[in-house]
Amino acid sequence: MTTFDVVFPLLQPPRPEQFQALGRVYAIYGIRRIDLDEKQNRLTVEIDATRLTEKTLAGVLRQAGFSVGDPLRLDRV
Repeated sequence: MTTFDVVFPLLQPPRPEQFQALGRVYAIYGIRRIDLDEKQNRLTVEIDATRLTEKTLAGVLRQAGFSVGDPLRLDRV
């Protein structure tokens, strides 16, 4: 398993219904952890790269209603 964090800048603050949507996103196979940092306006998702791609993850987040920018990948050490 190869895991890494993908950091998405939030283009708009999350709405209350999006917090419920995080639960559905978290249930997707390949997503290991989600961290919503409202103070820094970013969403960090740890994924299993053998199961999920950054492009697919961005689409899932947008479908859940999150307005996210292009991801910045941070490799695990």
